[in-house]
Amino acid sequence: MIYLFILLLLILHILRAPYVFLHPNFWAEDGLIFFADNYELGKEAIFKSFAGHHLLYIRICSYIIGHFPIELAPRCYVLFTLLTNLFLISLVLFTNLNVSKNCRLLMITSTQLISQSGESFLNLSNTFMLSPIFVILLILRKNGTTLIKELFFYILFLIFLLSGPGSVILSPILIYLILKQKKQTKIVIAYIASIVTTTFYSFIHINIYMDRYSNNLGKLEKNELEWIKATINFINPLFLGYYNFPPLEALLLFFIFIIILFIILFSEKSNVLSFLNILSTSHVLFLSSIMLWFPALILYSHNPTAIGPFAAAPRYFYAPYILILWSLILSKPHSKYISGIRYFMIFTSFTAASLSYCEYWKLDTPTWEQQLQEAKEKNYLEIRASPAGWNKNRIIKLKE
Repeated sequence: MIYLFILLLLILHILRAPYVFLHPNFWAEDGLIFFADNYELGKEAIFKSFAGHHLLYIRICSYIIGHFPIELAPRCYVLFTLLTNLFLISLVLFTNLNVSKNCRLLMITSTQLISQSGESFLNLSNTFMLSPIFVILLILRKNGTTLIKELFFYILFLIFLLSGPGSVILSPILIYLILKQKKQTKIVIAYIASIVTTTFYSFIHINIYMDRYSNNLGKLEKNELEWIKATINFINPLFLGYYNFPPLEALLLFFIFIIILFIILFSEKSNVLSFLNILSTSHVLFLSSIMLWFPALILYSHNPTAIGPFAAAPRYFYAPYILILWSLILSKPHSKYISGIRYFMIFTSFTAASLSYCEYWKLDTPTWEQQLQEAKEKNYLEIRASPAGWNKNRIIKLKE
């Protein structure tokens, strides 16, 4: 029965972008950056950074895909995206987490049934948003039963640490979580040393990138109303879907949701008062969602509403939304009435996701088959980018 449920969740993922599944073609960075870099550089592309940070997991997947026939490349990127989601679901269900079966089922449901547009689905590029989710899960699990299993999970931990900026942003929270889990001393030292080292390295790397491209970044030009609107749009769509409420109603609903969330999350009782019990796991997850969202807001400071659900970059909501729902799922209110409200909020979010707008990304470029046919005639491959808005193509020389 559990495997049928997993299959249903993967079908839900496909239904968020069915056109891409039925007509595979490269999505933006999938083709222009990751496929092209791997085609030209091979294994050297694995450690190549992009936009100021490393994306090790995506690069490894691209390297593996590079061993398949070039005709299958876009389909492989779609397939590996589904496998990434299957891997996430498997980590929640089958690793040794101190979480009940019902909570696990709600957690995996929230990873697929969530208010998002088609941008976040069926492309490998945007799986970098899930990297901090993987890192948090690998920290929350209990120690492996064997040294080999523990080493396997540690390698996964390192890969996802170097797979986007999320882990750098959350580094203080990750260290707190490791100490809170009370793992073996050697494991704690290894994990904390890895976080500190990768954070320091990534921080230097990102600063070099920012210095080099700072002229292209936005400046604080928008008025306060734009920032308020962006903040409202962070919470409301999670529980209301992509319905655009009038400003006053949206503001009222925002305050209602914030009050309810704080009542639920801070109604837990802790029997032991210590530094490591100041924040429960649900508190940490909620705080992590805010920490991941805020830098995205700063990145788009020239136009903060651009990261809203009705604008250009809803992918920045993907991981924060999962973490908010997980914080609700794992919270333990002392009152049964508050617990009832908690379940109501969770299922309201699932309902909103079911009814929310799903953008079917219809690729506005020649099919991959057409591009390859043109390449045979020209002796070079011109990779076209989709969706609309990516107006850059990339030319690579075909290998004999």
